[in-house]
Amino acid sequence: MTRTGRPPKPFEVHRAEGTLRPYHAHTPLLVGGRGRPRCPKYLAGTARDIFKLIVSDLWQGNILDKADRTLIVTAALHLATAFEAQAAVDKLGPVYQVTRGAYNGSPGYKVLEANPAVKIVRESLAEYRQCCDLLGIGPAARARLANMGVRGLTPLQALPGVGVKPTPLSLKVVDRD
Repeated sequence: MTRTGRPPKPFEVHRAEGTLRPYHAHTPLLVGGRGRPRCPKYLAGTARDIFKLIVSDLWQGNILDKADRTLIVTAALHLATAFEAQAAVDKLGPVYQVTRGAYNGSPGYKVLEANPAVKIVRESLAEYRQCCDLLGIGPAARARLANMGVRGLTPLQALPGVGVKPTPLSLKVVDRD
């Protein structure tokens, strides 16, 4: 059975707007608590670096939960797999020559075959994209989070120099003779 009509507002939105009623859910969206997810010890190499990069980017937006760790690990593993498969594609190319029917001294014939690593890259990136959508990475996911009431950094906080009036020293013209 599908839900029709307007989707319900999260607990945090009702509390922020002052419209929290007794019939609204009083449990927040946090599952594992507001803590920075730690990189598991079994992740190594590129996947570990990707995990740390994703956590550092999302932690500033104040949308991470400790329970997001497994989803971040999944995203990091998929992206690391895509990078490794892309290295194989770069080495051999998207298609390569294969000799078929060469047995008992016959020369056989040569055909072009698609590199299976291309399929691995495509599938890994599709899975990574789904993980990113669930984590709130990407324009559509950020718009969905903004509609839910999640607030990130303001442009003044995120971009140094935004909103600052130029001083006469910064407008100084340099002669280049």
